[in-house]
Amino acid sequence: MGRIVQSKTLRIILYFSLFFVAFAVIIWILLNVYFNKQIIKYVKEQVSESSNDKYILSLEGLSINPWTQSITIDNLIIAPSKNGVHPKAQYVFKAKTLRIINFSISSYFRKNDLIIEKLECEEPQISIFQGYERYPQKNIDSVLDNFSIYSTFSKKLKLI
Repeated sequence: MGRIVQSKTLRIILYFSLFFVAFAVIIWILLNVYFNKQIIKYVKEQVSESSNDKYILSLEGLSINPWTQSITIDNLIIAPSKNGVHPKAQYVFKAKTLRIINFSISSYFRKNDLIIEKLECEEPQISIFQGYERYPQKNIDSVLDNFSIYSTFSKKLKLI
């Protein structure tokens, strides 16, 4: 009788453990498939909105691991949204990989307080492009308007 009770107890513990592991795997897959796309879309909108559409965010991959409390972002680029010469300085940030380690999800959802223990960047690059207010361009057209091949070489031609 004692063995039957022990085997039932072990079977219940085994089923509960398998159910818990299967549930955890399903949650992890959902986070990395569905929610990642939603998070990427939301973060891109927030970067654009917070910079008044001056900067855009580009990234190739995002992976969230709730068990290690880490987020990994691949090929992150924050760059100006428009090309060309601008009056103010512009910045471009690139990183092959950005890891956010030991973040607290619960404090973010409860208090809107983001707590991060460590950020790691692999191959970070920051580029600064000065605007034309800092370094005004010289007006080259006025110099070219007064340029003439004949007037330049006419004195030497008369001497020949």
